[in-house]
Amino acid sequence: MSWKIYPISEFKNHQDCWQRLNQEGTGSPLLELAFISPMLHAFSSGKEILVRYESDNTLLAMAILSPNSLGRWTTFQPLQAPLLTLLITEDTFCIYLIMGTFSQCVVSH
Repeated sequence: MSWKIYPISEFKNHQDCWQRLNQEGTGSPLLELAFISPMLHAFSSGKEILVRYESDNTLLAMAILSPNSLGRWTTFQPLQAPLLTLLITEDTFCIYLIMGTFSQCVVSH
């Protein structure tokens, strides 16, 4: 189980995974690439990061995060599109794993 962190400039390299994870989950139209990509283009400061959580070579979660203050991150939510840029599998146990392991990852990154 591990988090991988990428600069938001690499989102295009991961957009197929983003799309697939959204379709396997809720399938929200607001998290489709057709909405997320233009939103990033228009409102991203370039300081955001893309995080991916994987276990046994299976992608379980992805999120777009923005720096809030030193060592603190929030989900990317421009005022013009206040939505949670987080995708997770339907496995509720995954949420507990994510919260515990991400806090360690961010501190050490």
